[in-house]
Amino acid sequence: MTYQAGPVGPVGQRIKAGPSPWAIVLLVTGVLIGGFGTVLGVNTPSRVVAGLAGGAVVLAAVAALASWTEIHGSQITAHSLRGRRILRLDQLASADYAVGRGRYGRTETLTLADQAGTRVALLLSGYGKVTRQRTLAALGPAVMAAGVRRSGPVEQAFQGGY
Repeated sequence: MTYQAGPVGPVGQRIKAGPSPWAIVLLVTGVLIGGFGTVLGVNTPSRVVAGLAGGAVVLAAVAALASWTEIHGSQITAHSLRGRRILRLDQLASADYAVGRGRYGRTETLTLADQAGTRVALLLSGYGKVTRQRTLAALGPAVMAAGVRRSGPVEQAFQGGY
């Protein structure tokens, strides 16, 4: 089967993979740790430690909530606290698909790089089933195009019409 690189999906199609729902749980946990810890602390040092611990958890949650990936047209835009990276799918140079075991189960990561050197890693196992299928369907033609260097079981991820 031959694939052609080009615009991904219909021009108006936009796939947005937002932050994990666990980020909200992390935010609430941080607020509870910080809030109750400072109010119910026995002495000043324990209150300071509880406030700092809660603050650290809240900062981690804010960082997680501020990260998302968007696929629109022939580009992927990865947003994070460090800024935004734009990867051009029509200039895709390599695709690496890695499957591993994480703390909370199986992890699937698709790392894409374009000719300009921009790299974007998509944690596919963190997406919902529908978002994952839409993402694979949108990226399939670009990833499987001739001239794209693939490593890992990329074909396995994109088999069966994505």
